[in-house]
Amino acid sequence: MVAATKKSRANIRRLQKRAEARGETYIPPEYHVDRIKNDEMKSATATKSEMNATQSSKDGQRAKRKADEVTKAVTTSCSNAVLEIAMKLQSDLETIESNKTTNAKERRRAKKKAQAVASEESKCTVEELMELAAAAKANATSSAKKTAEKKEKRDPYILFIGQLAYTTTKQMLFEHFETKINNDVDNIASSKGKPVTTESLQIRLLTDKKTKKSKGMAFLEVSNPELMYQCLSLHRTAIDGRRINVERSAGGGKSSEARKTKIASYRKEQTDYMSSTVDKILAEYREKGELEADELDEGVISLCKRHSAATIESSLAEYVEARGNQMDNPSAYLTHIIGRIATNADEYDNAASAAGKEKKKTHTNKRPRTET
Repeated sequence: MVAATKKSRANIRRLQKRAEARGETYIPPEYHVDRIKNDEMKSATATKSEMNATQSSKDGQRAKRKADEVTKAVTTSCSNAVLEIAMKLQSDLETIESNKTTNAKERRRAKKKAQAVASEESKCTVEELMELAAAAKANATSSAKKTAEKKEKRDPYILFIGQLAYTTTKQMLFEHFETKINNDVDNIASSKGKPVTTESLQIRLLTDKKTKKSKGMAFLEVSNPELMYQCLSLHRTAIDGRRINVERSAGGGKSSEARKTKIASYRKEQTDYMSSTVDKILAEYREKGELEADELDEGVISLCKRHSAATIESSLAEYVEARGNQMDNPSAYLTHIIGRIATNADEYDNAASAAGKEKKKTHTNKRPRTET
């Protein structure tokens, strides 16, 4: 009897298909069937083992995570306790050192006692505790700085400029703020240099999407609060024949209640700032004896607070110079000076704007020379 040749699975599948095409059924030898069954059982067993291993692995990972969480909680709790002891030790040492009612020997004794207590409670050396306190203080300072930087990015210093002439350009507006602020000696001294630069003050002129013409409004973004208040001091100054409004801007939707509240708060803050600026100017003149306490009435003081600080400074300087003469009504005389200086400032700014426009026009119309 010839032993049956062992057939591979692929060979058996081909034979089964051929038999099926002939309408017959091919039955493989028994050892093939047994081998297939054994293979299937081994495969099933392996799959089950893998599933059990996977489940065990998941359970193990879950248990490990739980143990890690417990360990972390305990470690954090211990670390926090040690950190509290370190910070308390540092505070106690600073208090002992600043206590001038005790002599040096008593202070040394008190320091040693505080260090011994902290070392006993924390199971750490004094050097380790002081290093931990110094690191915590440095981290707190760094975190505070990052928080301040984030807050500054979230709430930037943005000003709204309104009542601009439609002919006012971005460059004209920049030059207006640059000239007024950079020419002020006090501003240069406080900023340790010229405060207005293309980096510290950025302008976005609002234009119509279709015509690209100015809408008479702009936004200014400044780099620091000092420059913001210097820009706010130019509220109601003249440029290109118009008195501009300079106010702090608030984000949010147009009908947002939070935005309305913020704008109201900013306007009150700006009014208070302008009022306090004029009060300081008047107080300086009174301290120098150039003005008397009740020399000016509330009407002219209120008028002063509606003009720029530069206008009021110039007006008061002229008023004090003419003060030696007989004045029937000092407040009316100062009112007249303020009106005239404000008008002259408008005319000067208008002339400067016109000169700038003419220069730009001439430069635009200039054509290159051609050889003949």
